[in-house]
Amino acid sequence: MTIGDGIEQRVRQLFDAREFPLAAMLDSVGSAAVECLAEWVNDLLCKIALPDLKVTNRISPGYTGWDVTEQHALFRLCPGEPAGIGLNDRALMIPLKSISFLVGIGPRANVDHYFTQCRRCWMKECGYRRAPAPATVSSLS
Repeated sequence: MTIGDGIEQRVRQLFDAREFPLAAMLDSVGSAAVECLAEWVNDLLCKIALPDLKVTNRISPGYTGWDVTEQHALFRLCPGEPAGIGLNDRALMIPLKSISFLVGIGPRANVDHYFTQCRRCWMKECGYRRAPAPATVSSLS
């Protein structure tokens, strides 16, 4: 899914005009917008799941140790062209303000009820962290 390339184009214009702080802030707004879209779709999946089925939390390539190059495999299963999304040679989606994710659906799916994705993420040094991680991968072993 994507919010399109409108913000991306405007960010490029702002960078070209050397409006660096404004460009960086607008880029962050675009990232937050696509993240909110993914949360909304995940919540919608949970609400419309068939009776007695649960929907797991979402996971995306590039996070929590899942190599972003696996995006190619996801796009073979579910091509992005109908939504206007493509992949570049480094497996980044174009437009950049796009997101893919997987969820599991089933009667015994493990659902982690959480307040924010950041509470589940083990990337301790993430620049986008909104809440402290309760543990790291190494502290769980």
